[in-house]
Amino acid sequence: MRRAVLVFGNPGNGKSTLADALSKHHGFHPLSVDAIYVAFVANSYPNLSLPDLRLYIAQNYATILRSDAARESAWCSPLTELMLAAIQEHDAVVADGYLLYQCTDGIQTVLAEKGIAVFQITADRFTYTLTSPHLSPGQIAALGQP
Repeated sequence: MRRAVLVFGNPGNGKSTLADALSKHHGFHPLSVDAIYVAFVANSYPNLSLPDLRLYIAQNYATILRSDAARESAWCSPLTELMLAAIQEHDAVVADGYLLYQCTDGIQTVLAEKGIAVFQITADRFTYTLTSPHLSPGQIAALGQP
C-alpha cells in the first residue's frame, strides 16, 4: 500500500530531521514544503519573492499570503498536486514543512480518495505525535504486534 507522511509544526521543531531519517533509513521519498513554497512564490507572485525567501518562509507566509484568502487557498492546490505526483511514483513519501499545516486535511482527502494511507505527524521539540488518522481500538490493540 502506498503511504504518505505529512510532518508539520513550528520552525525548528524537528520536521526536517524526521523527514531526513525516514528518507535515509526507511526509503521514503522526501518533499520539502519549504522548497515548494519558494518556487510557488517565485512563479505565482514574483513581486513578492525575495532572494533569501527560504530564510523567512513563516514570516512571508504570515504577512503576505495569509493576509489574502485567494493567495492562501491558491497555495494548497499545487502542493496537493505535487504530493499526488510523488506518491504515484514512489510507494512512500514524506513531506515536511511549517506551511503544510494549512493544507493537510485537503491533501489527506485527495490522497485517501486514491487509496493512499496518509499519516499526519506533528513535530514539537523533536517529539512526534500522530495527529491523523485517529486510531480505532483495534488499531491501538495491534500496536507493537508483528
